[in-house]
Amino acid sequence: MNSRNLILQVKFGKLFAVTHQHMKNTIILLVVLGLGGAWYYLATPPEDFVFDPNPPALTESEDTDESDEVDENSLARELTEEERTALTALQETAKRDPVEVVIATNLGEITLELFPNVAPGTVENFVSLANEGFYEGVTFHRVIQSFMIQGGDPNSKDDDPTNDGQGGPGYTFNDEINPHALGLSIEQIAGLERAGYTYALDVPSLPVDRGVIAMANSGANTNGSQFFIVTESPQPHLNGRHTVFGEVISGMETVAAIAAVETGPNNRPVDPVIIESVTVVDNG
Repeated sequence: MNSRNLILQVKFGKLFAVTHQHMKNTIILLVVLGLGGAWYYLATPPEDFVFDPNPPALTESEDTDESDEVDENSLARELTEEERTALTALQETAKRDPVEVVIATNLGEITLELFPNVAPGTVENFVSLANEGFYEGVTFHRVIQSFMIQGGDPNSKDDDPTNDGQGGPGYTFNDEINPHALGLSIEQIAGLERAGYTYALDVPSLPVDRGVIAMANSGANTNGSQFFIVTESPQPHLNGRHTVFGEVISGMETVAAIAAVETGPNNRPVDPVIIESVTVVDNG
């Protein structure tokens, strides 16, 4: 594996992760540093995965393409004055005409506003799946208290915990992310583009902050049905990697209750946290 394709974070006395950019076939090396030595654990992450602990943002040294050829569609450049003005106006529309949905779980309700102006295709997909009853009976199969709660995988309905995180609706769709709206540097954008991420200037974007709902994925443009809600602090290392499409407006106490449940292997709750329904209350 080329070291230029790696993300590395080291914290003494804690876990660090070495991960390959192409996440579908990722092998994670977790190392616990402690007194007297080090222990190593190899694992293959589920298909739709949100990495923790937080790696640093991509830098120029992590580019995966050695070519000097410039993609004419690349956004790894300074914006023109006209583009900056348009972006400012666009960001002001981000939260207009929201779609209100309620996720009912066995631990309480979570009410969200989804933002079609931010991620029109993503919101349409989520609403469509909700109206079909797709999410009924699925679980929050991955819970990390100080990070996020992840759900939306139909595989989580069965009794096999080993396939959790690998399911979806039978299709994938593209990310909807404007990296300049998120304040990513040219070097960060270039690195992410070379890892396969594609971006657009015609949508506003919101950062991965506390209380947002965003798509889980297995890399660039691999969205399906799985999503996550951030439980505590902002997660800037995920900006540019995951499409944010809404935020919690009521029920963060339910999010906190889910985040606090006892978990076992792969951060799977010991007692299932079940999504009983997802109801579209107001479709904008």
